[in-house]
Amino acid sequence: MPRYLLLAIAFVLVLVVAGAVARDRAGAQADAQAAWRLVGLGILRGDRYSFAAALNGSGQVVGKSEGGRNRAVVWRNGKPVALGVLPGLKESEAVAVNERASIVGESFSEDKDGSIIRRSGFVWRAGKMTKLGGLGRQPSEVRVYAINNRDQVVETSDDRGFLWQKGTMTPLVQPGSKTSRGGRDRAFLWQRGKMIDLGVVPGDRPGRRKLPYQGRLYRAVLWTPRTSS
Repeated sequence: MPRYLLLAIAFVLVLVVAGAVARDRAGAQADAQAAWRLVGLGILRGDRYSFAAALNGSGQVVGKSEGGRNRAVVWRNGKPVALGVLPGLKESEAVAVNERASIVGESFSEDKDGSIIRRSGFVWRAGKMTKLGGLGRQPSEVRVYAINNRDQVVETSDDRGFLWQKGTMTPLVQPGSKTSRGGRDRAFLWQRGKMIDLGVVPGDRPGRRKLPYQGRLYRAVLWTPRTSS
C-alpha cells in the first residue's frame, strides 16, 4: 500500500478518536450540569444580602442574612429561619452546623464606627440559643469555629483555644503548659487531652502571622493520617 495512503488512513483515525473523546467530554459535562443546579437561598424579610457558611448532610445551610444588621439564619427546605440573638446583644451570625442540627455561631454588638465591642459564642438547638463560655477579659475576642456530632464546640477567647461541651470549657493546651498562646501559628490535632503537631508543607516553615501584602504566602492543605506501607 502506498505510503501516502497509509498516512491518510492514520490521519482519519486520529480525527475519529479525537471526535469521540470530545463527544465523551461534552456528554460528561452535560450529565454534570443535569445532575447539579444552583439554588438561591434567599434572605430574611427586609434584608438585602445573605451569606452561607456551612451545611450538613441533611441539606441544612447556616449563615447570616444582612440588611443593616446581621442575623444568624438556618435555611430549611429553601426557607431562611432567624435564630435570634443573645440577651443584651444586637446581631448574630452562624458559622457551623452538625448532623444533629446543632448550630454554633457568634452574637455581638457594634459601636457607631462598626467596630465590635462585645461578642459571645452561642450554640442553638431546637429553637433555643445558649451562650458559650469565655474568659471575659476581652469580650470582642471570642471566636467560634466548629461543632462536631458530639456537640463539642471549639472556640478561642483572649487568643486561647478551648473545647466547650455541656457548659464546660477545657483549655486546648499541652499537658503541663498554662496557655496555648505562642509567637508562631501551628496547626494541631487535639485528641484525648493531647495536642498533636500537624507539621507544615515540605519546604515551608512555621512563621509568624503576616498579611499577604507583607510578603507572606498562605496555602490550603489536606492533612491525612499516615498509614503503614
